[in-house]
Amino acid sequence: MPEQANTVPDETPHPGESYPGIRQFTVFLDGGPACLADLLRRFETRNCRLVSFSVQRELGYTIARFILHPSSLGREVLERAGLPIVENRLLAVRLRSGPQPLLQICLPLARENVEVHVGHLLATAGKNGSIAILTVNHPDSACEILRECGFHLMSEDDLFGSEEDADT
Repeated sequence: MPEQANTVPDETPHPGESYPGIRQFTVFLDGGPACLADLLRRFETRNCRLVSFSVQRELGYTIARFILHPSSLGREVLERAGLPIVENRLLAVRLRSGPQPLLQICLPLARENVEVHVGHLLATAGKNGSIAILTVNHPDSACEILRECGFHLMSEDDLFGSEEDADT
């Protein structure tokens, strides 16, 4: 199992990254659904919102990926659980209206040889509309391409409000 990754305590991009992004936590569990339920229960009593998750079951272990808000509190809950975690940044891009909004984002990236490994849609209330959450092989290049195409890249604060807002 991988060791716990070093994490960055604030919302600034990692060194060498020029994009705000959002944090995703990958957690490695030694069991199945019962272990996942135990982990999820830790969030019931905390003011930490489960925004998105995916679960991949393998032989003898489970890989769970979470987007949590506020991410710093989510990281704290996961670290206190004593589980191996990895943190990485994902791109968040506001979708345009039209019949193929995800294609409008992915096509320019593919033309420039940026690989989209995973793409999820996140529906948000209010002014943000739907958001594409992307894992790409070259995030800095992807951001430059998307900005040149007129897309709006979003931070955690853009999507969910500041961490102070989460306390209210």
